[in-house]
Amino acid sequence: MSAEWDKRYGIGSQVMWPIGMSVRGNVGMAMAVKATPGSIGYIEFMYAKQHQLNTPLLQNAAMQFVSPSLKTFEQAAKQAQWSRPSFYQSLTNLPGAQSWPIVGVSYLIVHKLQNDLNDARETLRLLNWIYSNGASLAKEQDYWLVDDESVITRVKAAWAQMRDTKGQLVQRP
Repeated sequence: MSAEWDKRYGIGSQVMWPIGMSVRGNVGMAMAVKATPGSIGYIEFMYAKQHQLNTPLLQNAAMQFVSPSLKTFEQAAKQAQWSRPSFYQSLTNLPGAQSWPIVGVSYLIVHKLQNDLNDARETLRLLNWIYSNGASLAKEQDYWLVDDESVITRVKAAWAQMRDTKGQLVQRP
């Protein structure tokens, strides 16, 4: 969101900070922050909550200061347009008075051409189960599942195009 930040620090899963220490992963960062008085770290909300770390108020696109929570993550997600054919969607700095300004989406990449028909079918069964039954489990960990019906319909249509190396459809219509 900031050209100055990009120029000075860059973007990516590992940013080269001018000071501080490097730790590996969310758990490592949570433990380092908890053990270092006055420290600041960037981790998934679930880990901050599990490790009982203080979280900040951040100013969102509506100029409101909001706390991280499942509610503010969901409010941001409701503002998403979900129009890209690849399903990729940035949920950063979206409008809405109660939208958390930094929401990420986790993706599962599944190849359209599958080597093993039975493994592919089991993968689709798992994905269907997640969409049908996973919402309560996700919410227990302060995650949300994409609940936009148009996106779910598009995702399931993409699953229906999966084939094995012999051309056989993985999911029966």
